[in-house]
Amino acid sequence: MTAHFSAWLSTTNAITAGFLIADRIHVLINMASGLPAPETNPAADLGRIATQVIAQRPAEVLGYGPIKGLPGLRAALARRYSAPRLTLGPENALATVSGMQGLDLVGKMLVDPGAAVAVQMPT
Repeated sequence: MTAHFSAWLSTTNAITAGFLIADRIHVLINMASGLPAPETNPAADLGRIATQVIAQRPAEVLGYGPIKGLPGLRAALARRYSAPRLTLGPENALATVSGMQGLDLVGKMLVDPGAAVAVQMPT
């Protein structure tokens, strides 16, 4: 049996094409995508930390967690971004589990249902 996929899976846009070409140039340090070079990741340290955290708090780190984000993280964000004339509390902070979730929430906050939106590549 042969699997058939949507045609768009075999095509790419100009931005992705540029990243793919840049990846073939081994002497180039491509900063365009904002992704670090994989060899710079502290894999051993991250593995040790992940093992420790999972052992200590498995339900918390292996689940989705609270929708608004972990209370301690929200409190830390509020303290970090408070200023002398702007006191923030955890209720002013939102920590998402992914960039896509953050973009979705921003869209829901700024775009009314049925409003026209201009996008680069509508799907």
